[in-house]
Amino acid sequence: MIGLEELRDRVLGRELAGGTWTPLDYEAWLAADAMLAPPPQDGAMHPMMVFHATVRAVAYTIGELFELFDCPLEDGPMLGEMDLHQHRPLQVGETYAVQPTIVDVVRKEGRSGTFDLIATEFVVRGDDGEPAATLRNTYVCPRRA
Repeated sequence: MIGLEELRDRVLGRELAGGTWTPLDYEAWLAADAMLAPPPQDGAMHPMMVFHATVRAVAYTIGELFELFDCPLEDGPMLGEMDLHQHRPLQVGETYAVQPTIVDVVRKEGRSGTFDLIATEFVVRGDDGEPAATLRNTYVCPRRA
């Protein structure tokens, strides 16, 4: 099991490979349909598309992310918490730049054993460079002795 200080030194404050995403009309329509939400109005997309933007725009796989955390997929890592703040609606056709940063690492003990909570913050910026949304995901990484 990786030591907490070693893990913090490796990842805390680290910016991950970000990228850009430009949503298309059909993506907005399909997402709304899948969520049983009203169709997009005036190009504004459903708020859950902020999560979708962070998945589409990053330049790494979930496997690579957990490898960085020294947490093999076979150990059963999971998304523990999501905190989404939308500053303005995402718009069809606007290009969004997403920059993820690792902002917190905490080790805990529970009934199932030792696990780490690793928080990653994604800032989603629109064409104007201003934040359109911020998403904080906290991943749970079980630690095997």
